[in-house]
Amino acid sequence: MIPENLQSELITRFKKVFKGDFFLDPNGKKVPVKVYEQHLPIPKRNENPHDEFAEEDNSYSFYPAIVVQLFEGIQEQWDLNQIITVNIIVGVYDESETRSGYKDVTAILRKIYMDLAKNRLMKKQYSLTVPPRWKIHDEDTHPFYFGAMLLEFEEAMQILDEGVTKLI
Repeated sequence: MIPENLQSELITRFKKVFKGDFFLDPNGKKVPVKVYEQHLPIPKRNENPHDEFAEEDNSYSFYPAIVVQLFEGIQEQWDLNQIITVNIIVGVYDESETRSGYKDVTAILRKIYMDLAKNRLMKKQYSLTVPPRWKIHDEDTHPFYFGAMLLEFEEAMQILDEGVTKLI
């Protein structure tokens, strides 16, 4: 399995986990969590002819968001399994004066954690070897709130011998 397959599997899994869960968007409506691959989409410039400076864009519509980001792969020695690190970034929008958007971020991270704790194997190829680490972004980015979770998956042993590979 290649790392992109792990990423795709995590995206599919998180979409299922959050099906039916809703959080507030910038318009105050309850909307489902969106799951993205590697990055948020590129914001599209506002085409409104009445917006003289075209300052508005659609970037607010990306939230609430989960971004599944391939981070790195490390294989210390040829005979050891590779460790694939995946960064899960969570972002929500909350313009309330209580500044409690971090609570939605922690709720999303906690739900991901609980799901992964139940089944740490991905497609029989990648195993979550250590419990996930998570962190809440500590800078003031109101009305946006962010957190992240670091996942380390051990990849099943790859066969690197060309002669053996030809026989398979």
